[in-house]
Order: sequence, then C-alpha cells, then structure tokens
Amino acid sequence: MGDAMKFVFCEGKDDVAVLRSLASHLKLDVQVEEYGGKSNLANFLRTLSTRPEFVRQQVVAMAVLRDADADAAATFTSVRDTLLQNNFAAPDADGTFKEAAPRVGVFIVGVNGRGMIEDLSRVAGYKSRISNWLGFSVCWNLNSVSVNSSCKDVFSKG
Repeated sequence: MGDAMKFVFCEGKDDVAVLRSLASHLKLDVQVEEYGGKSNLANFLRTLSTRPEFVRQQVVAMAVLRDADADAAATFTSVRDTLLQNNFAAPDADGTFKEAAPRVGVFIVGVNGRGMIEDLSRVAGYKSRISNWLGFSVCWNLNSVSVNSSCKDVFSKG
C-alpha cells in the first residue's frame, strides 16, 4: 500500500462488505473498516489518533459513511459534529471533503434522504446511482482518478 493510506469508515459489516467489494472490483488502494455502529462513532474516532498510521501521518484521506436512517440532514450534522469534537476536520456539506491533513469526507447514504447502503444495492433504480455515487464521491475522490461506469456491475449481482 505504500506510505500514503486512505480509509473509508462505515457503520457495520454489511456496509464493509458492499464497499470492499466495490473497492476490490475497481482495484482501489483504500482500506475499508467498520466503526461499530452510529453510537460508537465518537469512541472510534477518539482511538484513531493513537493508531500508528495516524501518528506517523501516513493517512492522506479518510471518509466516514453513515446510513441516512430517517433524516439525512440530521445524520450529516451528527457526523460532522462528532468529527469536530474529536479534533478532525469536517466538510461543510454531505458528499464532500474538507481539505486538511488528512482530507476528511462525510457521505450519508440512503434513498431520497432516508435508509441505508443496503437499501441502495437492492433497489433496481438505484443500482447505477449508488455505484456511481460511491464510485465518484468516495473512491475516486480518495484516489483522484477518472470515473467510469464499470462499478455498477458490483451491485447487479445477487
């Protein structure tokens, strides 16, 4: 992986499975980890500063994904505030990165501002949308490469 590390942190095992599959399919150099649910995000972020890759400042970008649940705007505010309370930069809007060291992105996932990542991968009309959204917003922003639509194949399987 080299010295520069990129992370995507998401709520749970299902989210990890979807994102790792996408990253593998696209051959992206990004680590995907779960933070153990929305109620554990603050504790998880608090421990990051002690991890060797953060201490050595090898992490160049990180993204926090969280399910929209009932209200995407409230969820974004919660994630942003939690990042700031734990001394991380936080973007001003969902789906963006804050230029800092490391770059920090927040991505709230759902259908029409509600729901979760698993919903998107099961809804036929959103398969392409979630593939493109995740591909562009998370993976390609972290890796700074051009976008193509091949990632939608990951979500058309079972």
